[in-house]
Amino acid sequence: RAVVRPSAWALLRGRAEAATVLLADVRVRPGPDGRDLRAVLERLRARAGPHGAAAAEGDGRALPALKLRDLVVALPLRDEALALGPIDADVVLARAPAGPRLRADVSLRSGGRVSLDAERGPDGWRAALRADALDADAIPPALRSRSAAVTGGTLSVQADADAPADLSRATVRFRGEVEGLVLSGERIASEPVGPLRASASGRLEWDRAARRLVLTDAVATLLRAVTVSASATIGTTSHPTLSAALRADGVDWAEAVAALPPALAVPVDAPRPSGPVHARLEVSGPLLDPDEWTLSASLDLSALREAARKAGRSPLAEPFVHRPPLDAGGLGPPLRIGPSSPDFVPISELPEHVLRAVTASEDGGFFGHSGFDFDELRH
Repeated sequence: RAVVRPSAWALLRGRAEAATVLLADVRVRPGPDGRDLRAVLERLRARAGPHGAAAAEGDGRALPALKLRDLVVALPLRDEALALGPIDADVVLARAPAGPRLRADVSLRSGGRVSLDAERGPDGWRAALRADALDADAIPPALRSRSAAVTGGTLSVQADADAPADLSRATVRFRGEVEGLVLSGERIASEPVGPLRASASGRLEWDRAARRLVLTDAVATLLRAVTVSASATIGTTSHPTLSAALRADGVDWAEAVAALPPALAVPVDAPRPSGPVHARLEVSGPLLDPDEWTLSASLDLSALREAARKAGRSPLAEPFVHRPPLDAGGLGPPLRIGPSSPDFVPISELPEHVLRAVTASEDGGFFGHSGFDFDELRH
């Protein structure tokens, strides 16, 4: 549905010019690789002809303001479409001697606003984007996990970009923050986890000839205690590929544990060793087919182990009382764990096949790894 409102000032001068164009209930389907949308733009460019091209370099007058209401963009994503929207947007495009200037203000129905300023100057394109307080409901249904859901929190992003006039490449510098993040799902915890806070910054470089998007200088801070550096490359060919690496060096284990939200906090009387932890994760493979990804990971706990040894015997090596949780809720009767229990049997007196049966049922590679079986995690 389209509504065109004329310019009153132009009518007084005897000319019919549009002041605003409102498009409502808009559905955009770019097609595979955006080919349908590109075809439309090519037809519009050809229809404009040389006069339209000259007008773009014209006298600085504003073109009609474009108002989009209830806009939905449907992108193909494997077995289902990725629907972005509905959103409302106001777009103003002005002519200038050096090139066009664009201003777009977007309002999401789920909450939050996005603004974009872009202009073409003598050295090419420059753009700035700002997104404020995007609500968790803005996540498209196709991207929501069924076992872990984001049920609260807001996202804010600031980014600036520059590119040559032919858009053969582009560089984007960004910074984002998540406030009040709440996660829910049976794979996370029995109750919602949060509120959490996280931030990230980095640099994206796009090369059209190589059809490659590269992430560099990326740093994320989680729980205010864990800093992760990241790099990634996405190949945007007909079969998109992903190659990413994450590193967390020198994370203080005690600080990270203390920063956990209550739903994930360790018991008050649990051991709390202190020391640095180093971790690495690498992922590569076809972007849209996680089943084919190759994963490589490592975790260096040597410094943490050494600190634990110097701290003395673990509380688990001493007798203690345990009250197991009941399925119906609450805790069962106290169980004495240790030599004073009438059911206690030293591990040295257990038959070998009992030890093997227990480890086989829980973790067949227990004696062959350093605490984390990354082969099993990969599967």
